[in-house]
Amino acid sequence: MKDLFPTKDDKEIASNNFRNLLRHPGWKQVEMILDENISLVREQIENGVEGETKDDIERRRANLKLQQGLRNLPSKMIKDFTPTDSVSPEHDPYSTPDEIKQELDKDK
Repeated sequence: MKDLFPTKDDKEIASNNFRNLLRHPGWKQVEMILDENISLVREQIENGVEGETKDDIERRRANLKLQQGLRNLPSKMIKDFTPTDSVSPEHDPYSTPDEIKQELDKDK
């Protein structure tokens, strides 16, 4: 599969575009529609629909997952494109109290 965002700059631009999309009034309307559809499908799954078959239920579940995925896509893409800064401990977690004290004294 082709990498649509191959460079760091491409990912940063895309991330900014997705942030802008989340604030756009048109996307807010899409979110309202998706939220309403998600709510309706959940209700149908939870309460059932007269005469439904197992296939109907499976289609509703697939529909629910699809709509939830679409609803969350911009946020997911932002998260995927945002580099995570690995947090390294200031001290080795296996350091003894004396070793930690010596490290702290060096920092002064």
